[in-house]
Amino acid sequence: FKLYSLAGWGIGSSPTLVFPNNNIVFNDTNISFQWNSVDSIIKYTLQIATDSTFTSIVKQDTGIATTNYQDTLVANATYYWRIKGYSATDSTGWSSTWSFTLFSPQAITGLCLWLRSDSGIVSSGDTVSAWIDFSGFNNDATQATVSAQPLFTDSIAQLNNYGVLRFDGTNDWM
Repeated sequence: FKLYSLAGWGIGSSPTLVFPNNNIVFNDTNISFQWNSVDSIIKYTLQIATDSTFTSIVKQDTGIATTNYQDTLVANATYYWRIKGYSATDSTGWSSTWSFTLFSPQAITGLCLWLRSDSGIVSSGDTVSAWIDFSGFNNDATQATVSAQPLFTDSIAQLNNYGVLRFDGTNDWM
């Protein structure tokens, strides 16, 4: 009779990160973290830090039962994040580390207008009557005349599935 130890065999692969994408820069401080599941994992630990060595951890949650997590972070900073999974008896290693930067449009010198195609669109059907300014200066773009309103397409594959406003080049303007 031989006794074998399974110590060190581990669960297998670590979780893989999905969103926020590595090195992305954006201005939404409400972040939806997402990662891929690992078989037999029953909970995850998320770490968010302001340095790549995780000595300055700003958030750690050790009891996440799903593969997504919502949090609000402070703008004008770069963050690093990683995930670790736990089964009933073992854990994965840490995932790879990804970073993202949050900024406030108001921090951009001389900025007067910030329009986003993925948010702040006021439309009726596919025509756009207003485009909300995210600069904080309330310089919304508006068009009350329906025949002069641009068209909105909510997903263009060539632009990473972001929405697009289409001006016809003749009489569409805001």
